[in-house]
Amino acid sequence: MLYRKRVLETEIETEKTPDYEIKQMNILDALATAASAWDDVSQKTIANCFRHAGFKLLNKQRTNRASSYLNKAYDEIKKMMSKL
Repeated sequence: MLYRKRVLETEIETEKTPDYEIKQMNILDALATAASAWDDVSQKTIANCFRHAGFKLLNKQRTNRASSYLNKAYDEIKKMMSKL
């Protein structure tokens, strides 16, 4: 939902400009939009999704390790995106 919201917001803002022209979204725009939408997803929402899917909570130490790994991977992806 957040991705679609971002795409529509971009279209609405673009439509307000005097030289409005419908343009195709390229892959870079789509990735930037997806990253921006992902930043708005709360940890609580993610936890609720996993719980709803039937995943069980790991012990605290394993959870912290996994979280640290995912945060590092996410930071690397953001660095690569900023270079584009």
